[in-house]
Amino acid sequence: MIIRQAQIKDAATIAQINITTWKQAYASLLPHSFLKNRNLTDERIQKLEQQIKAQQHIMLVAENQNQVIGYLIGGLARDKDFPFAYELYAFYVLPQYQHQHIGQALFDAFNHQIKHQPFYAYMLKGNTPAQNFYLRNKGVELSSYERPLPDPKLNTTEVLFAFNQ
Repeated sequence: MIIRQAQIKDAATIAQINITTWKQAYASLLPHSFLKNRNLTDERIQKLEQQIKAQQHIMLVAENQNQVIGYLIGGLARDKDFPFAYELYAFYVLPQYQHQHIGQALFDAFNHQIKHQPFYAYMLKGNTPAQNFYLRNKGVELSSYERPLPDPKLNTTEVLFAFNQ
């Protein structure tokens, strides 16, 4: 397995990983009707292609035998209310490859790229595997927020974790 920068050719696979992992990870946390309608679209792929091409974010993929099996997207903090330079935006590994240290390798590569500076990540409340992962990586749970995610009609609770404080 290798960790590398995402390439434009990875966009469709990254989008599919996002959809697959959301449906698995959030099955008990988000409405079934919402997850059922989360599908691979040209718009989703094109948005990822534009993000990769712009090179404004850290976009890493985990590749095993020439197949992308996980990804991480992070970059400059989007929420200026917190004293952190960086944010981990999205971080997913295909279910069949979880618990094999792939997520850890992606997480460590991101942390290395930002030179171990402080960063934060939001996690959907109730996502116990993510919570355990963040706690194992010395994440500190700061607070919870009610937010529309990702549909304005769908209010969820997100938990903010801070790292490298």
